[in-house]
Amino acid sequence: MRPIPAVSLPALGLLVALGSCRAASPTTYATLQTRASAPVTYHAELTSHAVRVGDLGAQWSSEMPVDASADGDAPVVDVRLRMISLPFDVAAGALGYRTHGKQAIVVDRAATERLIEQLVAEGRATELSAPRLATYAGQTGSLSITNQIAYIESFRVDATDDQLIADPNVGVAEDGMLLTVEPGFVGPDGDTIELMLELASVQLARPIESIEARIPGATMPVTLQTPLSMSQRLATLVRLAPDEAVVLGGLAGREADEFVFAIVTAERLVGEPATAAAK
Repeated sequence: MRPIPAVSLPALGLLVALGSCRAASPTTYATLQTRASAPVTYHAELTSHAVRVGDLGAQWSSEMPVDASADGDAPVVDVRLRMISLPFDVAAGALGYRTHGKQAIVVDRAATERLIEQLVAEGRATELSAPRLATYAGQTGSLSITNQIAYIESFRVDATDDQLIADPNVGVAEDGMLLTVEPGFVGPDGDTIELMLELASVQLARPIESIEARIPGATMPVTLQTPLSMSQRLATLVRLAPDEAVVLGGLAGREADEFVFAIVTAERLVGEPATAAAK
């Protein structure tokens, strides 16, 4: 039996981060003032096989309240996302983050955008992506940032009278993040939007673990690869006004001291088609 490899890999920063909790360093920026907080559910799993990011998304079943217009059409919601990564001390100082508490906090939109711009400009945070999505209220939409990596999953062996032919089967592992959102309207004016949000992440250890095996009758061994994947899911239900944003996250990043957050805003569109676009 092959021994299990040690998982002290940079790609699996979660294992180190869970054991780390320290006070934030002094900073030159103000901590965001929280208007409200929403409860979150969080799950993480370490597996010795490939995990597809899309298989982690939309783990809920709900009926969202929809404010249909007079002609029966559901309103269109413009959802904007900014995905950032930052070290623990910056996350603690700017976002009030604590290592063992994944969070969904509602904050002022304009103040949050100014803070993110400052952190990125000073090199304290890295912006990973900033896509946007338009979707009908009551329908599920998603935004993904993924990479696909091919690996040797197995070998198929065919035998003839005088030879063996071993053909490799190529599998595909994924590495990336997925935000799934289902909007609905609450409130008499239709301005406040209820959002079901789920942030999913898959981190693939690099390089992919390799093992050698011998096919009976063959003179040379073949090489198989075993992906080691860390998957995380964080879900919540929040209500947002047009001047508000939700800071969702605290997912462990690729490095031991790195954490990932999604800043999400939503507002109703008038006379716009429900099409997705990425910046």
